[in-house]
Amino acid sequence: MNTMTSTKTKTNIKLLIATAALAAAGGLAFILFPKINNTYTRVPVSNYYICADSDGGVNPAQAGTATLRNPSTGATIQTSADFCGTPTSTPQYVNELSCVVPTNANAYITSQKISCTKGCSAGACLP
Repeated sequence: MNTMTSTKTKTNIKLLIATAALAAAGGLAFILFPKINNTYTRVPVSNYYICADSDGGVNPAQAGTATLRNPSTGATIQTSADFCGTPTSTPQYVNELSCVVPTNANAYITSQKISCTKGCSAGACLP
């Protein structure tokens, strides 16, 4: 066999082995560390109720809806929307609903009155 051909064959074999080793290492890393960048959907690991608030929590400047769900069935347990207090109250206020998510217990919806210095409309304080 020609020396040039023999050297080329050895180089190709080394490249093939290196490529296989890198592919194996990449696969092993994916198996061991699948959530490195937290882009995967998290599946609830318990049957505790879960809660979501469309305005991101306590946000009196934006009307929102808090929704409590059963993670096993997806069924809605409770839905509550932010709402303005009585129009004759001074100062006006918004009943701001938000989620409370304790550790190892059911989430729940809570309400608090927040004063609106410029009035309240459709579940949000006026800017």
